[in-house]
Amino acid sequence: MKSGTTSRLSLPALRAAGIATVLAFSSGLSLAADASLSIDWFGVSAEQYSGNYVLASNQQQSFLMLASDGGGATAVDTYAASNWAEGLNRLATTPHASATGNTVTFTDPSTQLATAGASLAASATKSGSLFNTGMSTSTQSGTFSLIDSDGNSVAGSITFDVYYDFSVAKPAGTAAQSYAQTAVNLLVTSSNGSSQSFSDGLLSSALAGGAGSNSGYFSWTLNLAAGETASYVLSTSAVAAAVPEPSSYALLGAGLIGVGAVARRRRQTRDV
Repeated sequence: MKSGTTSRLSLPALRAAGIATVLAFSSGLSLAADASLSIDWFGVSAEQYSGNYVLASNQQQSFLMLASDGGGATAVDTYAASNWAEGLNRLATTPHASATGNTVTFTDPSTQLATAGASLAASATKSGSLFNTGMSTSTQSGTFSLIDSDGNSVAGSITFDVYYDFSVAKPAGTAAQSYAQTAVNLLVTSSNGSSQSFSDGLLSSALAGGAGSNSGYFSWTLNLAAGETASYVLSTSAVAAAVPEPSSYALLGAGLIGVGAVARRRRQTRDV
């Protein structure tokens, strides 16, 4: 006659099943993809000892923060301003992703000219079979002209300097779709038609082990006639995306199947 009592697993069986389950989750489900970027210095200067000064105008900045869980949770934070004010704390966060951004301002100690850059970070944590993403982007722009000590427009050269660093890390044992990426782009144009652009970045899939960091520097000098201007757009981004490796779920499934098999054997033994 069949027994109606609840079947209980032995302690060794529970341990074995538990180990399989823990291995499945520890194979990467709690790890995060991370990307960060920081502008360490952005300077604009006139030729040294020229007696000229740089005048800034048309200051603009904008931020877009996006955090998205594949299960439907999404957070967005946007900001735009006609200034380079410091102290922004932009944030978008969901249970499994986040994006942060801050304005960073710089002041030339010799001329007191203020300029701006950004510090960004993005993170995404693996969860279930979801594709979770964090994305942080920023843009700063402005226009510069040369003046003398009396405030008159003058001819001369103007130099743009940018120093930056970034890092990326992709979770170990994640699917090919998982990645971390950073990018910095600088476009400088003048009212006389000349221009120069620069780009750099890191992508986790191009790095050994899926992780790394780097620092860089770019400089460019423009010659301006009296009354001409030089404008710039500095764009930065940090993106992180995490997807579990299918093998994680295969291992988890094997653990659960093992639990079921042990339970069936226990029931069959009791039914005899």
